Amino acid sequence: PETLQEVKKWAETYVGNLQMPGMVVTVAHRGTVVYNEAFGSYSTDTILALQEMGQSIVAAAFLTLIDTKIVSLDDEVSKYIPSFQEFRVLKQPPTQKGSGYATDPLKEPIRIKHLLNHTWGFPAGRPFHSNDSAIKTLDLRAQQIYDRILNAKPGDVADIFENQLVKVPLIFQPGHGFRKSHGIEVLSYIITKITGKSIDEF
Repeated sequence: PETLQEVKKWAETYVGNLQMPGMVVTVAHRGTVVYNEAFGSYSTDTILALQEMGQSIVAAAFLTLIDTKIVSLDDEVSKYIPSFQEFRVLKQPPTQKGSGYATDPLKEPIRIKHLLNHTWGFPAGRPFHSNDSAIKTLDLRAQQIYDRILNAKPGDVADIFENQLVKVPLIFQPGHGFRKSHGIEVLSYIITKITGKSIDEF
């Protein structure tokens, strides 16, 4: 009990100092919840985003499809999302072309393994990660797509993954660089297509 009071004091300090708007702290001991309390603007019923942990959970879930031979690491993503064969890649050095940038075609297809290890070339949606104005521009476009995914109605999700992603050029050829971006979200969508289940059901 004394330790749990320390947890409460710690949480109240974080929220009181405006380091976060609220939190829910849950502690289980030997399979029984012994502490469950909300702080700030949250309640114990608040639905919380798992953020980066969610990506690990989806990746692990997707790997079960690989273990059961339903999907292969070397499968082309276009097998599941046909528009992925139409991606273009930012030409280097970046050169303006009309209102956008000059691009090259894919030299090799985007594969499932590229989504899993963040080497498919899609911009990260983090414009502050680069000093290159072309990449900053593509990062901003990627962030707009990501925002649409987060706020999409169920009927709009397919359009985003099937038609809108491909409009943002990749920043390098698949397998030729690392940039943490939205590959896990794409895998989530592929899971729903393959299994017919929502991602949370799967």
